[in-house]
Amino acid sequence: MMTMIQQAGEALEEQNKPIAVSVIVPVFNTAQYLRQCLDSLVNQTLKEMEFICVDDGSTDGSGEILDMYAEKYPSIKVIHKKNGGVVSARRCGEAAANGAYIGYVDSDDWVEPDMYRELYGCATENQVEMVTSGCYMEGNYTSELYDGAEGGLYEAEEMPKLRENTIYCMQKKDLGLRGSLCYKLFSKKLLERGQFQIPEDLSMSEDKMQMLTCILECRSAYVLKKAWYHYRINPASATHSGNPSYLLCVDGVYQYIRTLYSHPNFTSPMRQQAELYIIEMLLAGINTRLGFQTRNLLWFDPCWLEAVPAGSRVILYGSGE
Repeated sequence: MMTMIQQAGEALEEQNKPIAVSVIVPVFNTAQYLRQCLDSLVNQTLKEMEFICVDDGSTDGSGEILDMYAEKYPSIKVIHKKNGGVVSARRCGEAAANGAYIGYVDSDDWVEPDMYRELYGCATENQVEMVTSGCYMEGNYTSELYDGAEGGLYEAEEMPKLRENTIYCMQKKDLGLRGSLCYKLFSKKLLERGQFQIPEDLSMSEDKMQMLTCILECRSAYVLKKAWYHYRINPASATHSGNPSYLLCVDGVYQYIRTLYSHPNFTSPMRQQAELYIIEMLLAGINTRLGFQTRNLLWFDPCWLEAVPAGSRVILYGSGE
């Protein structure tokens, strides 16, 4: 039977274990979803973890929920700050992180219990600086999303191939690495080594820009074709609402991308993809993101349909406007 001294010794040893993974959770007015998110984190099967929740000026009671969880769970740390946006909140969390690896979770999403044990295990087993995986999109139904880049280990001479499939996988006509940071794991050293800083006033494609910045510095990565992250499709989020300043936001992304052109690992194919990414953002904005009263004002030539081979099992349909 374990003595009280042995129990105390094991508890002290547990407290002194190094942090394997720090998870940064920016929080802004997501009280209705926050408990589900936090419950999924504190129940992770990887125990050497800390969760840094950054209350970015919430006014709906989110801050109080965070404080309640922090009192109950020593692994949760809460930082309260004035509202400054997601980049500012993440940067605040990164400064406080003690883990060898850093992950990110949005406060209206949730994760499966084994997520960080699996991601951290992959990172340490393969000795890589970044691990990327898939996610479940949770809306009226659940769908799965994975990176367009081929799965497996990338290092040394393989890294240029991954970089040139980061924005788009041109052969598949698909996205390369999915932009969200939330189903990825980065070594803290990789984040510290980044030569460029994401502007705090960037209000669009923040995840994609940080991931693109990291991949330029990354020396080794692993692409996992598995999913543990549940991304909630929230119609009230900024992504799904009209923004009259949309074109200015796109310009902010474009100006930041231009700062990456001089990086030695930013190749000509990457620049072509980056410029295509900006064009895609502009087209999407004209049709749906500017908040126009009439949507779909830009018409596309349907002649491309002739290129769809017979038997492709593709259904094309429309409804309403």
